[in-house]
Amino acid sequence: MAEHSKLEPRTLNRRFSRLFQMTPMQFLRKIRLNSVCQLLIRTDKNISEITYDTGFCDQSHLNREFIKKIKMTPFQYRKKYKSES
Repeated sequence: MAEHSKLEPRTLNRRFSRLFQMTPMQFLRKIRLNSVCQLLIRTDKNISEITYDTGFCDQSHLNREFIKKIKMTPFQYRKKYKSES
């Protein structure tokens, strides 16, 4: 991001945080988790495939981040919300 915006990483972090009230990494994590949620509901892809499609390094990393933010596992989320759609 910093290279693309032609800003020093520290400057980008400060400006981004001021504008969005989160760091670029927190923003990226949020976008990735939103993508995971959409894929869990709208597709029949398995969770390991979704893991790599959304940029998580492995399924345990996805599970940790998902539980931290969504308060349930990806499997539980799919089971709960896919049946409602």
